[in-house]
Amino acid sequence: MNRFQLSLFLAFGLIAPAMAADIPSKTTAPIHQSELLPQATQQDQFTWTGLYGGLEDGLAASHTSFDFSDGTTAKHKGDGALLGLRLGYNYALGNDFIAGAEVDLNGATIKGSAQCVSETANCSHKIQSLGSIDGRVGYAMDRYLFTGSAGLAYANIKYSTLPYATYAAIATGSSSNTMYGWTLGLGVDYAVTDHILLSAGYKYYNFNKKTINAGVLDTDAVQVRPMINTLKTGISYKF
Repeated sequence: MNRFQLSLFLAFGLIAPAMAADIPSKTTAPIHQSELLPQATQQDQFTWTGLYGGLEDGLAASHTSFDFSDGTTAKHKGDGALLGLRLGYNYALGNDFIAGAEVDLNGATIKGSAQCVSETANCSHKIQSLGSIDGRVGYAMDRYLFTGSAGLAYANIKYSTLPYATYAAIATGSSSNTMYGWTLGLGVDYAVTDHILLSAGYKYYNFNKKTINAGVLDTDAVQVRPMINTLKTGISYKF
């Protein structure tokens, strides 16, 4: 090897590392697993806003009294079952607070009776239908919604006075009435899926006094005022 070739060899040995340092690296940054997973969007999150409707059933206990014009009173209790429909709408206000409205209507088999007028007759009541139109407010915890409600109550109730035992000569009287009042309730809903809702709750109904026909038991008629306590469960579809 002559001096010229040796000089080129040494020069190349010094320059090559410097050139390699200036070449941009093609190494890519590591990809994290979280970047490969789909990110939750607002559309993926459950919302309580929307229309819903479904079925409900439950048990009920009633209390009423026949207030006669002579000052005597015949109080008695009743019980039975409910089966009906519910339809409502919820709106998310923000910060997990919910406002809405609901209407329900139930057929009922609630009835009770007691002796009255010095045990000469039976005074009875039978609640044939029951419902309400309510405003609701609530607080959502993910798929649970805890609510309170208040509104207008309505019911169809039949009151009767019937002869008791051997007092068959006493004339009877009956009156079917549509009665109005107010209601208060507490409940909880659970969203099993984005569309299937389960519910459970308590509701109290209080109705205004009304005058009914009691036949010859009281020619001045009788005033009644029913109150009802209910426990309900339901299943609804959220649209």
